[in-house]
Amino acid sequence: MNINWDSIEESTAQLEEEIRHDRLERGLPEEPPEAFVPDDYAAFLAARLHPLKAIAVRYAKLLMGTGQLYPINTAKLEKYRKIGELLTMCDDVLLAGTGVAVIDILRQMDAVNTAIAVGERVDPDYIAEMIYLDIQLMSDGHTSIKYEPLEFIQITKRYRRHYESIRHLI
Repeated sequence: MNINWDSIEESTAQLEEEIRHDRLERGLPEEPPEAFVPDDYAAFLAARLHPLKAIAVRYAKLLMGTGQLYPINTAKLEKYRKIGELLTMCDDVLLAGTGVAVIDILRQMDAVNTAIAVGERVDPDYIAEMIYLDIQLMSDGHTSIKYEPLEFIQITKRYRRHYESIRHLI
């Protein structure tokens, strides 16, 4: 198979232009905000996602094993969504991808809750497969850096405040 690198570069440039145009049409700046979460801190955050990963595995297994939808209280998992949002704002592609995966896992769970509430038919196997795919994208966030609990809380609050201040620009 011959790859036409000129065509790939051209396609990439065209896609980047379409993204910029789409952002402008939605009233956003051409470029999203710069990453601001340091990668070492992001790895520390990602290491805190193990409980969500375990819950997601069990939930997907339940959906696939029974072929039925089950509601799940995602309000209790909201702290993981916030971690995911912060992870999307780091430079490390694997850690940022982990953030996207976390957000999507919770979006899938929210979709199940909505489908149940309105009586909509959703394929449990499809939801389970999407969750499994997201789990595969999650990094374990190995890091040797340790934070004291109070320091971790202060840093997290600072990054959350900044994230909330730029959320509308993302």
